Amino acid sequence: MRDNRFYHAGMKLTMAFPKGWRVQNERDRLLITKKKELLMQVTVEKRPEKQAPREFLLHKLRGASIARGEALAVNGMEGYAVITRSGSPLDGGEGPVRWAVLYRGSQAFVIGAASRSSEAGAPLDDGLFMSSIETMRDMKPSEYPLAEPYRLKIVQATDTTRIDDYAKDMPVEKFKKEELRLLNGLYPKGEPRPGDFIKVVQ
Repeated sequence: MRDNRFYHAGMKLTMAFPKGWRVQNERDRLLITKKKELLMQVTVEKRPEKQAPREFLLHKLRGASIARGEALAVNGMEGYAVITRSGSPLDGGEGPVRWAVLYRGSQAFVIGAASRSSEAGAPLDDGLFMSSIETMRDMKPSEYPLAEPYRLKIVQATDTTRIDDYAKDMPVEKFKKEELRLLNGLYPKGEPRPGDFIKVVQ
């Protein structure tokens, strides 16, 4: 994650999410949450040779009650999206779920998303879910360095070094300065002394 955008160099894929959403890159899926208010996941399957996105998704959801569907075209990827009237894991299966599939090459990206509440037969956050889905695209060559993990670096402080100089690079949404001070044993308000070696994140 860099700011609110996820980069996956292996799949050459990037996708953005609203600020405040937590993104976990798990072994078999991308899991996105916001406290207990919403849940979204992205998985990848082999694209079937002779099934259009609509047929693929409806076959996958066979037995579910479908409220509405629409064709998708996202950054060169063909897809389809539906809402099922139930199935949300956040309320015992009663609430609606947004489902979508996007075809890219030999891959089929399957997205499922639900909110704790619903509105007009759709998850409450459905507009945000669809907006995130529409940000999925191939990575640009210039973006590959952004897919590298954050690394610790040791630097030697000078008489002008301040925690503020490096806090902005901390990969946390809040309390960047506090986290960096904890990392260096300077919490709550310490500053490095000239000549000290400190850990920074880049």
